[in-house]
Amino acid sequence: MSVKAHLAFLIHSPMQAWGASSRFPRRDTLPHPTKSGIIGMIAAALGIDKFSDSEAEELEPLRRFTLSTYAVPRPNRWGNSLPVNRLQDFHTIGGGFNSKNPAEKEHLPRKAGGGSSPNAVITHRDYLLDSCFLIALTGDIETLKNIPSAIADPKWGTWLGRKCCIPSVPIVAEIGDDIQALANQILERAGLTPAPLESFDRTFEKSGHGAFGQRDQPSAYATRDYETRSVIRLRGED
Repeated sequence: MSVKAHLAFLIHSPMQAWGASSRFPRRDTLPHPTKSGIIGMIAAALGIDKFSDSEAEELEPLRRFTLSTYAVPRPNRWGNSLPVNRLQDFHTIGGGFNSKNPAEKEHLPRKAGGGSSPNAVITHRDYLLDSCFLIALTGDIETLKNIPSAIADPKWGTWLGRKCCIPSVPIVAEIGDDIQALANQILERAGLTPAPLESFDRTFEKSGHGAFGQRDQPSAYATRDYETRSVIRLRGED
């Protein structure tokens, strides 16, 4: 019988982006981190190659974790909570290059099928600004215990949803069996005020009344294969 524990860490950055239903030119973000984004970050830290034949097998222990997220208010210099705003970026890739010029041809945007496009790719990308989240993963302690050192010294880069969203400070993960005590320790170390977890806006995996389906349970990153999981989102003190 496996022993359950919690692994928790804090993420904050000038920009974060957590899309679960983004399609082609429209890249949205949810108000809380997605499981696919968090597990993907950990898989990259552990060195799981999404193009390897063993990806699904290596991801399976991580998929079994349950995810809870808590939106942590960040105070400004006067002690008031900073608002979490959204930014929509009108983003273009390529455009203006001459496909007949060998020096410029390599800069043409690539299609999903591998060919090049002579026109710029236009997208609208949403971001969360000045957001801070406490992340908690619950599962087998034997699997969890390999993660803190990997996050501290990741095999591949760490970003919060998109490559342009770099953490403001190094991510330090801790393991414990009391999630509230673990959260207090992490918040105090970051200079934030500890509070009951029920006071934060939060999401957690659970079916039943109030749950909705969110397609962010990763099966394979190389083929963008995700399953739906049941999620409940609650406001502070609900």
